[in-house]
Amino acid sequence: MLLGFIVAGALMLEITYALYVFSNGRVLPVESTSATSTPQIEQARIPTHDSMPQRLIIKALGIDAPIEHLGQNAVGEMDTPDDWGTLAWYKPGYKPGDKGNAVIAGHYDNNFGLPAVFFRLKKLKAGDEIVVIEDDGSQLTFSVTHTATYDSSAGNYEVFGTSSVPRLNLITCNGWWSETAHNYSKRLVVFSELMEEKI
Repeated sequence: MLLGFIVAGALMLEITYALYVFSNGRVLPVESTSATSTPQIEQARIPTHDSMPQRLIIKALGIDAPIEHLGQNAVGEMDTPDDWGTLAWYKPGYKPGDKGNAVIAGHYDNNFGLPAVFFRLKKLKAGDEIVVIEDDGSQLTFSVTHTATYDSSAGNYEVFGTSSVPRLNLITCNGWWSETAHNYSKRLVVFSELMEEKI
């Protein structure tokens, strides 16, 4: 499952920013503490190429999974994939390959506790490669820089915010499962940076 994550200042364009709650696997804009805040995160995304992410390959983990493009629904939430083997790119955010922190999320396990697509994500180490296949057949190769673990209720700008280089951050659940909250206590984030241009 992929449940609950708070992102502070998720995407910034100059001085305009918003707060987002990654709750129950969804990104939900909430009231910001800034007078210049806005929930319209789409205006922060400045794509530099037209192709779209289609598949994600991590040879070190044996992962080759399709990517859904998910945005916000009528109540401002980002839905997660129904299929435990499918990944979700947050389309209103940054696109993989563009400057900024692109985010792809995947389930850790399913409702029965069986491994899902990102079950082994914690095994990635610095230097491992992550490949995004785009819909025009080109590919983007990212190199893992580091991993970090956050409380599910923590705010974090570096995961979803701006960046001077193209980054891809992978998110899944971590920590212990709470039957009361129906949620994991932690979030594992794998940070990576673009190695090469589109080929």
